[in-house]
Amino acid sequence: MSKDYKIVIFGDSFSADCVENSWPSWLEQKYTVQNHSLRGASEYRLYCSFMNNLETAQSADAVIFFHTNPQRVFVPDHVDYMRRGTNTHSYSDMVANDVMSDPRWRNIADMYYRNFFDEEFQNTLYTMLIQNISSRLQNILHCSGFDVSMKIKSFYELRKTNPGPINHLDKTGNQIVYNYIEQWIEDAKRIRN
Repeated sequence: MSKDYKIVIFGDSFSADCVENSWPSWLEQKYTVQNHSLRGASEYRLYCSFMNNLETAQSADAVIFFHTNPQRVFVPDHVDYMRRGTNTHSYSDMVANDVMSDPRWRNIADMYYRNFFDEEFQNTLYTMLIQNISSRLQNILHCSGFDVSMKIKSFYELRKTNPGPINHLDKTGNQIVYNYIEQWIEDAKRIRN
């Protein structure tokens, strides 16, 4: 294939690693790829990244969007959030599993999730953001590493059967994701022509 075909990737940690044996690195061998993925990012943060790079996304031949956990809550940048202390998660947002294990955040998270968190609101916001993204592009593949209720390609079961250190998957899992995306690209090209 030609490196003339441009792919832009947005997403969370399921699409962030572009290292050996990762599905993004295999795409890079064949196509021109820009990856804007952010480990630990909420759907709102991913949406903001998308909007900040909208022109790039609209000029691409294809966009792959790995949506995050719908329950991940946006934390403003000025908050000294515990997960942001690492180079890999500098844009991390809050999810219950992470914060409940940290004594500094456990009480805050417990109070928030018991008193303020509303699952219906989170799911509605998640759905609206995805719909808004879809309305701006012609050629987009929506995926997730989570068990989501929307019509998104979920790799949740693959994550359970093929766990590993690269985008939460082993080499075989990454190969399965790559094959799926490659088939989607080929199908999209045929429809276009």
